Amino acid sequence: MHSRTKRSLLLIAVAASAFDLAVAQNWSDGIETYAAGSAIDGQGGWDGWDGVQTGLSLVSTVQAHGGAQSIETVPGADTIYEFSGIDSGHGTFTAFVYVPSTTTGIFHLLIMDEYNHGGPYEWGAWMRFVVATSVVESDCGTSAATNTPLVFDTWEEVRVELDLDADTVELYYAGNLLCTYLWSFGFNGSQNYLPIALEAIDLYPDPAGSGPFYLDDFQLNWSGDIGTNYCISTVNSTGASAIISATGSESVATNDILLSAAPVPNQPGIFFYGPDQIQVPFGNGFLCIGTGATGIARLAIENASANLITHQLDNTMPPAPSTQITAGSTWHFSCWYRDPAAAGAFFNLSDAVSITFTP
Repeated sequence: MHSRTKRSLLLIAVAASAFDLAVAQNWSDGIETYAAGSAIDGQGGWDGWDGVQTGLSLVSTVQAHGGAQSIETVPGADTIYEFSGIDSGHGTFTAFVYVPSTTTGIFHLLIMDEYNHGGPYEWGAWMRFVVATSVVESDCGTSAATNTPLVFDTWEEVRVELDLDADTVELYYAGNLLCTYLWSFGFNGSQNYLPIALEAIDLYPDPAGSGPFYLDDFQLNWSGDIGTNYCISTVNSTGASAIISATGSESVATNDILLSAAPVPNQPGIFFYGPDQIQVPFGNGFLCIGTGATGIARLAIENASANLITHQLDNTMPPAPSTQITAGSTWHFSCWYRDPAAAGAFFNLSDAVSITFTP
């Protein structure tokens, strides 16, 4: 289909690198603003692969999920939508797909880690809608495909939950989890990808089929991270290092920060914060937070799921008065988690994130 350019770099370099701060982005396209029957390539940010517009992805009124129109793709089409500046943070991409029982062939929905007209290209996720075997499949960061049943003659949601800081991706179809894997592994796990980013989606019906396939109601909800990461974390039993991220607002009044760390073993863990930055060996990793004059504030125990652990911070309820979060204060956050499969000390820690709070 397309040539692939891959870079063989160690995943541990991702954990040790500094993260850029992404700007929150929201994008949606219900395909309602275009003339019926027109080619979608060249309109509303849609384009052809390598800038070559085939004119074969059409604005159709035959099927629609919301409103009256959708994109109809047929063999020979290859349509992309590019994103800009998404190299950190986390978010959700969704789209609805309709596969008629009368169609044939394979439709490919691809999520690009890197896209440029003329290359280089990198595929982070590759979902294939295979009519002949009635499955939706993906290699899911490995060399062997995982699949879930393909539903015909009805609109079904595709959902991609992507966390670039934690280097994790979850693929869903029709409400079913297809798989979870490391985004940097690429769609088939053959090499590690750097830089980690989200740059495009690609709609590609296999040339051997007859189509059509329909897509509608595209949406991307992306949240940029806050704070500055520092310190390092070591590889745990998942095969990667746990990276902490914080999303929401630095505003004390808003009080909406969500702390996340991944990938971690599916074990209990605790987020904690303190006044000082340090980096000293501790357990199987490093302790990145010092006690200072206030001590360390330990938050509630959480249980990791799908190699992700989270905690909703409530700055109105500090563990102790000395650890009250106030406007103008700077606190450093990290995550301690159990890791019995790794032996050694049987626990490890994420890196840390420093946040200065505002009113």
